[in-house]
Amino acid sequence: MTYAAASSYNASYQTVVPVDVYQEVVADLQEAQSMIRSLENQNREMWKENQQLQQEVNRFLGSVNQFQRSPDGSVTVPAQRVASVAPAPQPAEITDRDEVDSDEMSIWNIIITVLCIIAVGASVGYSAFRPSK
Repeated sequence: MTYAAASSYNASYQTVVPVDVYQEVVADLQEAQSMIRSLENQNREMWKENQQLQQEVNRFLGSVNQFQRSPDGSVTVPAQRVASVAPAPQPAEITDRDEVDSDEMSIWNIIITVLCIIAVGASVGYSAFRPSK
């Protein structure tokens, strides 16, 4: 193909994109950028809330760890937190029934803990990905 034939071939098949298409693309890009900025702001806010929740959970767990359970099942609080703790009545003997109750109670504690974890996870997931209004 000669140079003249090649240039006429390119000239006849050049595509022309209307300005409207460029304007739509620019508008879409601007909308995407504003959405990204909004999501970044929400991400920052959620990160701050997450940090606060982690601090509260750590404080709560620290408080729980300060409590001590004695062999008779009563809970004692360290002396620096409370001046005196009323003594719990001492059981005469631990029977098989008491051991079964203790096992059932620990199972219930596990079940309740798992349900609480699921509820917190669901609420955090919903708040993170809730439907737009």
